Amino acid sequence: MKVISKKILLVLFVGVVLPRLCVIGSFPHMDEGYYIYYAQLFWNAISTEGMLPDYGTLNLYSLLLSPLVALPGNLFLWVRLFDLVVAVLMAALFYRCVERESGESSLTPFLCLLCLLCMNAADCIDGGCKNSFFLAYLPLFGALLLSDQKTTVAFFGAGVLTALGVLVREPFAIYAVVGVFAVFLGHGLKKAFWYCLGGIMTGICVIGIVACFRGGIAGLAAAYLRSGSIIGAESGHVLTNALRGGWRCFVDFWPFLVVSVAGIVWSFRSKVELPRKKVYFWIALIVAPLPEIFGKISFLYHYSMMFPAIAGLDALCLAASGKKVEQKRHKGEQLSCVLVIVLLVITVPSWEIVETVKLYQTYPTLTWSKDEKEQSNTLIAADHILRLGGTSLSVSGFMHFLYPATRKLPPKPGMDDLSRFFIFHALNHAETLSDLVKNSPDIVAIGYTSPFENHVVMFTEDLRMILDHSGLYTLAAYVPLDETKDYGWIGCYIYRRK
Repeated sequence: MKVISKKILLVLFVGVVLPRLCVIGSFPHMDEGYYIYYAQLFWNAISTEGMLPDYGTLNLYSLLLSPLVALPGNLFLWVRLFDLVVAVLMAALFYRCVERESGESSLTPFLCLLCLLCMNAADCIDGGCKNSFFLAYLPLFGALLLSDQKTTVAFFGAGVLTALGVLVREPFAIYAVVGVFAVFLGHGLKKAFWYCLGGIMTGICVIGIVACFRGGIAGLAAAYLRSGSIIGAESGHVLTNALRGGWRCFVDFWPFLVVSVAGIVWSFRSKVELPRKKVYFWIALIVAPLPEIFGKISFLYHYSMMFPAIAGLDALCLAASGKKVEQKRHKGEQLSCVLVIVLLVITVPSWEIVETVKLYQTYPTLTWSKDEKEQSNTLIAADHILRLGGTSLSVSGFMHFLYPATRKLPPKPGMDDLSRFFIFHALNHAETLSDLVKNSPDIVAIGYTSPFENHVVMFTEDLRMILDHSGLYTLAAYVPLDETKDYGWIGCYIYRRK
């Protein structure tokens, strides 16, 4: 086993640890709120009933995060630290993959560093726990390295690891498909069979174990079927968000993209002999995220799924170019150093560094001060909710970050987002009202945005009308839109039970 060199440690620190430590103290973000909410839900069910709630998709990422809910203090900080550790482990395996493809080129550290800085940009990870990408990539890169051994056992193990990556993040199933074709075309039917067998057995075992702890498979299957209704309700934003994300991807990450594309084009134009099967493999991985990007509501961070494959193809070009690249190594290193500095400036927002420093200054409590809370619409809403008391809370408009901010949960699974709750009831006021009356949360926070904000569908007026007709609630607080505040583009009406 290769010793971890100082170069790798420097790449991991500058490309992963440093950008994440700079933003780890930022105010709560929406996407991480979703994962932490499910971690709360899982931990509550495990600690009280010894079972998992029979609701939602697999969400293995939140299941791994769930023990952190038992820790005292700032829950956002704990999960961000967890994701930082996962990201470092993933980056170490990613480095090994790129190093292998590049033939251990001297430019490998710079290529990895540029890619990792983009993947760990604040707009891609928020405070550090925006998505399950890094945990899912961890076994996928492990599968790539394991497949180098080219034995039957190795390909079976690669299938196991690929399945784990897919189970952590289901849309990564397309990578499994690419993997099957790659193994079949590169190593034959027998190795492809063992690769598939490892993946299928792992999928059956993991899903079976989770289903047992949920009390059956029906709720799990229903959750995946319901996800289609959400995508359908939000289809009007799909193309707009995809195009906007693509443009932002180029604007924010042009140093990595321009250099990568230039290197690939130079290799092809120089008629450098490249291994065709590997070229097709990396190109397939580059385009693999496109169906998801154009198939549902996507954002900038979805485009970051293409970056590791771009780095892989670049590494292949470095290896094939050989002496030609080494002759210009010093110029390449100087250019890369400049681009690294540019990316650090672009991807790490100064205001989030300030928030993080202020959070560090509150040690050992490590929570936001009263003055800091006044700068965040999320924390202002959370303070209103905490003052109103009660034990249960329901929100709308994907405002799941209010759950970890208040340490509250909805009265039953499925009432965590009333906007989706309304969709699941086929936008029927009477059915939604009936279910709400049967399972009434103590506090309800109904989100709203300006008409020009491209957010998920919220049904603000419909939900307010349903609450008014229930006769159970009274408006207790109001958080207005305020663009000078963090998440000031979303406000909320906060109701409490009479």
